[in-house]
Amino acid sequence: MTSKKSQNSNAKANDVYMEINAPGGGMPDIVAIVVPENKPGTAAPVELRVGITNNTSSPFPFRHYGGLIPELVGPDGQVKIAQEPINRQFGTRENDWALVRVRDSIGISLRAKLSWRNNSLQLQVPTNPEHWQVPITPDNSWTFDALGTGTYQMRFTYDSPNKEILSSNPKTRQLAELEGIPTRKLVTPFIDLRLVQPVEHDKSAVEVDGIRFETLVPDRILNVPQKEPGAKTLVQLAGIRITNNTPNPVRFSFHNSLIPEIVGADGQIQRRGYFSDWLSVAQESDFILIMPGKNIKFFLGAALWWQDNDEFLLVIDAGNGGSYTFESILGNYKICLNYVNSRASVKVDDPINRKQKQIENIWTGIVTTPFVEFHVARN
Repeated sequence: MTSKKSQNSNAKANDVYMEINAPGGGMPDIVAIVVPENKPGTAAPVELRVGITNNTSSPFPFRHYGGLIPELVGPDGQVKIAQEPINRQFGTRENDWALVRVRDSIGISLRAKLSWRNNSLQLQVPTNPEHWQVPITPDNSWTFDALGTGTYQMRFTYDSPNKEILSSNPKTRQLAELEGIPTRKLVTPFIDLRLVQPVEHDKSAVEVDGIRFETLVPDRILNVPQKEPGAKTLVQLAGIRITNNTPNPVRFSFHNSLIPEIVGADGQIQRRGYFSDWLSVAQESDFILIMPGKNIKFFLGAALWWQDNDEFLLVIDAGNGGSYTFESILGNYKICLNYVNSRASVKVDDPINRKQKQIENIWTGIVTTPFVEFHVARN
């Protein structure tokens, strides 16, 4: 008799499969998103990453523009019916397709939005990753309406087209017809998606399974430095306080585990870039142990920085040598931090004993902290 686990393993070993991943890989059991305030100009980004792995002997063309369909099941077990995009794309352009090579994987990032409309909480999932360039609207997203707090189940399905399709030829960079590709339906496993409220008496904090995460923004007013290439002003903008309200000691990762999100006064998600000249190796000091009833504060370095092209950036350290960037933001905004960690144990270098050391009992999960307002002013 073959177990379900071995059947799944064999399917993955010889097939194409999809799964929802956390930033950096893996998917922890806890995914908690804070419900934003019910007022105009509020929204909470929800980053969803879908990975496609091809373990067959042939390349697999994947339509990442308009091909993924989200499914949502409510806390009561009822399937939530989504409103379809008004202008859904069906992969008619060359760059609408990605070719998943043999024994290879690709990832698709879809940054969804949780917001209020007419006193109804809704989740909008974009049809494609190009929403960086345009606002998320009913025209270009799947919309789940009338949501509330609780644990939802979410997954994505994908149906490959039943016809000859077009994909980019990696050698000529021209469109080439790929014939004989069988139709294939891919389905990710469900993940639990918790929608939670901030702490009742502290709207900048949220508590998940006895762990409290609080947004810290010491510098609420940021002043852009005088305009000249390379000029910068250091600010203390993004920080987090984590409190352990459980009876057990728990470690937390601060090595590339905090991801900032910024939303404008109109509720639109601000485009987030990333760059790095070097990457640091995780150290034991990056994994801090918090005893029961205790808390720690951690701040990411940040600066307003003029570029050579007469644009200024808000730059926030990623905690691993890299930096997140937000272009020329000016006026009123809100910021939160995503704690993202899917590894319960890691190996780090032990320079004293000249060997690697295993760090255990690291808290795993994805939690968004509540948004806190700040203002960027230009002299």
